[in-house]
Amino acid sequence: MSNSDKYLPRDSFVPQGEELEPGQWIRVNHDSPDCTGDSQSIKIERKMNGNLTAYCFRCGKRGFDSKDVVRYHKLKEASTRGRRGYIIPNDCDYRSREWPPKVRSQVSRYGLEDKDYSNFRIGYSPSLRRLVLPVFDKEGLAFYQTKRMFDDDENKAKYVTYRNRDAAMVINTLNSDTIVIVEDLISAIKCGKLIASIPLFGNCISDIQLNAIRNYKKFIIFMDDDNRLVKLNQQKICQELNQFGKCRIITGVNKDPKECSLSQLEELLL
Repeated sequence: MSNSDKYLPRDSFVPQGEELEPGQWIRVNHDSPDCTGDSQSIKIERKMNGNLTAYCFRCGKRGFDSKDVVRYHKLKEASTRGRRGYIIPNDCDYRSREWPPKVRSQVSRYGLEDKDYSNFRIGYSPSLRRLVLPVFDKEGLAFYQTKRMFDDDENKAKYVTYRNRDAAMVINTLNSDTIVIVEDLISAIKCGKLIASIPLFGNCISDIQLNAIRNYKKFIIFMDDDNRLVKLNQQKICQELNQFGKCRIITGVNKDPKECSLSQLEELLL
């Protein structure tokens, strides 16, 4: 097997991982004619020494790029990182009615009210041209994600995470012995209108998140099970949660919870 058969081309992961801080990672598509199937199959990670690594879970090809740990986009970093860690971009607008028409058009299909976005401090950053989804704990901002909203965004990653520390965010904790586990914050807010919910901000569960929900009796895993890796991780999470109660996985819906109507969610969750 030649080197070209073993390794990812640099343009498939270096530009996409350029802005990652040490310890951060993202998932992106592998746009290659000889690698078809699941989406977002390449994991790109910035190691603590500054090196960039990439691996495609679909075809097995790898990538590596050596970088000086201090070489980053200082202008964007200045808007997202403060003396005590990452901070929300200072141009973030929480008035969803003032967001660009294309952004409003995209979020309108989720069926949330303007107050839902403002209550959870979800905003739009004009400088990043991305939606900003923050997670707070007792100490303040734990981390936030930015969500890609425009096709011409140079950063092809759907989500990028800026993490100060890990945290668990449980929504609607009242009068329920059941909790639904979802991938993203907007899905958790949507499900939280009916039942307790927790967003994993991905498809793997951390120890902190697991500890936050272990006292529930019933668990429902509801993810967009559109690829093999997500399905595998759902099974792993279910095995862990079965130690604490009864867990089931919702399958066959083929879309995120946030894209379901409330009546659909009632049928699936209640």
